[in-house]
Amino acid sequence: SAKSDEGFVETLLNLEQKISNCANASEFMRMSLEKYDQVIQKEEFFDTFYGKLLCEYVEKTLNKGICALSDIYELSLDGDVLEAKSAPCIEQDMMGFENILSKLALGYDNVREAVSSFSKASLGAIRNYDDVALKDRIKNTKNNVCDNIIKKVFPMFSADSQTIRLCAEDCKRVIGELFRLVKDIDKRYKAYKNSLGMLDFSDCAHLALGLLTDSVVPFVPSELALSMRKQYKEVYIDEYQDVNELQDMIFLAISGTDENGTENSRFMVGDIKQSIYGFRGARPDIFSNYRNLFDDIINVSHWNIMHNSKVKNSADRFLEFANDVE
Repeated sequence: SAKSDEGFVETLLNLEQKISNCANASEFMRMSLEKYDQVIQKEEFFDTFYGKLLCEYVEKTLNKGICALSDIYELSLDGDVLEAKSAPCIEQDMMGFENILSKLALGYDNVREAVSSFSKASLGAIRNYDDVALKDRIKNTKNNVCDNIIKKVFPMFSADSQTIRLCAEDCKRVIGELFRLVKDIDKRYKAYKNSLGMLDFSDCAHLALGLLTDSVVPFVPSELALSMRKQYKEVYIDEYQDVNELQDMIFLAISGTDENGTENSRFMVGDIKQSIYGFRGARPDIFSNYRNLFDDIINVSHWNIMHNSKVKNSADRFLEFANDVE
């Protein structure tokens, strides 16, 4: 049980491992607590780190749902019973979700009010309709879309702004105490390793990063890193979805840049759906963030992104090339 002593110890050890995989543990802990300070101090929740995440999630989920409803709305315009009975209900739900979407720019409390006023339209029974498959598709899609939004989005607006601030105060206090305990654990663990003259894998990675950087925040590569950049024209890393922040910074340190300071020598291969090392600190979001970054610059730079479909279509040529390499 998570409420048992064993569960608490497991939570502390998992947190310690997560922090040990950070390039700068002190900065990670400071920024984590600062995010709660934002919620406590800012008047508008959507102006905080967590509020912006919620905004992005709600916007994405609602837009996806509205798009699905729009598709079945078009299908329901049959000039017959579906248009008379189903179309108005679908339109009502779309308008309700669009109303919620429009309130995102006005703040958390406005969205909360729009959510509380939403009422899912009920489709009446339609009997003796010739195209049963179409009728069922419209009904099932409408219900699935609405139920999904009601289940995943609406509960996030159950608390008022003041309650959220009070919860943030509690969270900051608890997380701060957990950080204090983790620091104590780490101090004792380091003393134990020193007594045995041992290093663990995390120590080796931190020491490597220390040799390769003069500063992590802001990031400044060391003379050693700069010399390695000259030694290695290109850096190839597979399974990038399973790297952690510490490893990513090491790769960044030894990867070359162009005359404008833009990194141009790191080749990353990965699939975030295949990430399996979360238990040891893997951060698949690091890889996906690089992917998003490349999306933004692909039209104005020399970057060439090869997607899975193109890779599959080129498989024969890759195999022929690999077989020719001795």
